[in-house]
Amino acid sequence: MTKLSIIIPIYNTGIYLHKCIKSILSQKLADFELILVDDGSKDESGAICDEYAKQDTRVKVIHKQNEGVSIARNTGIEMAEGEYIGFVDSDDWIEPDMYDTLYSLATSKECDVVMCDTVTKYDDKPDEEDTITQLSGENLLYKKDIHPTLLREMAGSACRCIYKNELIKNNKVDFPQNIPLSEDRMFNILAFGYANRVYYTKTHFYNRYVRKGSAVSKYYGNYLEIIEQVRCGTFSVLDKAWNGEDAYKKSYETQTLQMAFNAICMPFYKTAPLGMIQKYREVKKVCENEVVRRVIETLESNDLRSKLILKKKVFLLCFIAAVLNKKYGR
Repeated sequence: MTKLSIIIPIYNTGIYLHKCIKSILSQKLADFELILVDDGSKDESGAICDEYAKQDTRVKVIHKQNEGVSIARNTGIEMAEGEYIGFVDSDDWIEPDMYDTLYSLATSKECDVVMCDTVTKYDDKPDEEDTITQLSGENLLYKKDIHPTLLREMAGSACRCIYKNELIKNNKVDFPQNIPLSEDRMFNILAFGYANRVYYTKTHFYNRYVRKGSAVSKYYGNYLEIIEQVRCGTFSVLDKAWNGEDAYKKSYETQTLQMAFNAICMPFYKTAPLGMIQKYREVKKVCENEVVRRVIETLESNDLRSKLILKKKVFLLCFIAAVLNKKYGR
């Protein structure tokens, strides 16, 4: 058995792909298989994948019709034969000793999951370090140690972790289909819930590149529907792996609330093809949404935007959204 299976879902990222793949092929840990899942790319991505497969026997390529990142990753998982599984996004890159360090920790600490820190890279602003603020240093965690707020912070990107293949396959841990956001979070809620031991190292090995047009600044016309899908999906995986405990569900309602705030800002994104009347109507829908209102009341949120939503102060919320988007360049 090879030590590690590295899965990259790829869709039309040819201009970034060389940097990503080269950062993996130059890893200090050499015993791995690299599974490139070409998810129906229409650019040169598929040809690039095939070229690397010709040059290096560790590289395996899957060409498939476009079905989204979750299905692409799940397809890679089915093929993975490594002792551990890792994920890299095709426009990101990793440090040379990432997998050597994570695999060594996984085996020496006998862990099901090992997590590291990341750095987010932008074209037009300084780098941002992404660390687990609730953990001051390296930590070995058992399930009982992962309390609700810690789980919410840790269960983010799957790319900063490696997972024991046996854990993933035996517990049928996969990425949810037909939900365009929070796929990694739901995957990690399951993985952490089924893991016996998780190790966290406070070292950044993963470089996440946020490019223009990425999901973080994308306009979704059905975002309120997505909020409810994410909420239901999150509760479903908490039921499976965390016994549906109320404390964990309540903790994740803060995510629902943050998504509601995003829903107010989203009509004012540069990518939103809306006139002012349409923007007003979109914000009004958020204020009238029963799920959003119920979550605010459940959390007893005193946040200004929460109060404005409950009072249906649409004009003021529109003004705040416009100001925030200008501040953050969205």
